[in-house]
Amino acid sequence: MGNGATHKTLLTALEDEGYKNILVFARNTERDQKNLQDIETFKTIDVLVNATPVGMYPNNQQTLDFSLNAFDDLKLVFDLIYNPLKTNLLLEADDMNIEYINGLSMLVKQAMKAQEIFFDRPLTTDYKTFLNTLEKTLYNIVFLGLPFSGKSHYGRLFSSIMDKPFIDIDQSIERHERLKIDTIFKSKGEAYFRQLEEDKVLEIAKGHSQIISPGGGIILSQKAMQALSQNSLIILLDLDLSILDKNVLKNRPLVQSMDDLHALKLKRQPLYEKYATLTIKKDTWDEEIIKKRIEEAIHEYLDH
Repeated sequence: MGNGATHKTLLTALEDEGYKNILVFARNTERDQKNLQDIETFKTIDVLVNATPVGMYPNNQQTLDFSLNAFDDLKLVFDLIYNPLKTNLLLEADDMNIEYINGLSMLVKQAMKAQEIFFDRPLTTDYKTFLNTLEKTLYNIVFLGLPFSGKSHYGRLFSSIMDKPFIDIDQSIERHERLKIDTIFKSKGEAYFRQLEEDKVLEIAKGHSQIISPGGGIILSQKAMQALSQNSLIILLDLDLSILDKNVLKNRPLVQSMDDLHALKLKRQPLYEKYATLTIKKDTWDEEIIKKRIEEAIHEYLDH
């Protein structure tokens, strides 16, 4: 998809690899090219490559005007965009369990080749090491979970460990509104707060190399969660309610009792599991145990 300068490179690379029946789709077609509006009629496409700027920063929420469900044999989606790390196209592929690749690997290989040419010497560091280091740097870490799961606590802890700035969405809203969250709920209502929350997340989610702690209710906003998914590893701190003391329930607009908390978990758990990249069982107050679980999970995910 796309017929700019990059598509010539793609055609050459695909032909060199032995691919046949290569189709080029574009909005403004040239000879032998297909109109992008008609792409859904080509049901047997098995590899889809995006060389258009649709969905690229700062227009992260842009989407192409078709669904991957249109294709019966799709095995791979390759989006040359690397900012965001996962465009909406790649998020859709991920949701459908279709293999996908972003443009970061291509960027790294181009940079390595340029370095060798400019300095006339081979690089001693291998490609996978470069790519892995860059991914660790760029990815945001988002902590999700119920009230009392420790999102802000572990956010601050891993901000120090990973040398990434920590952003607490609730605190950002409180500073902006000059009101506490429970006061905003009481004086302006939950709908007003949820809109503030979504707007702040959409702004922050476009950035990189951050530790983010959104409020637990952000899971109710599909738009916000999709934005967070583009540049983040989303870690669910899956709170075991049996370790809670009912006396800790205070200053929470939606939680006044343990029954409220159980009802909240029942409602939100399917959404938490849907969006979580990694799930950490929070069944102890031992910080070292939870910290080690988080570190091991991040390490295993990124050291591919």
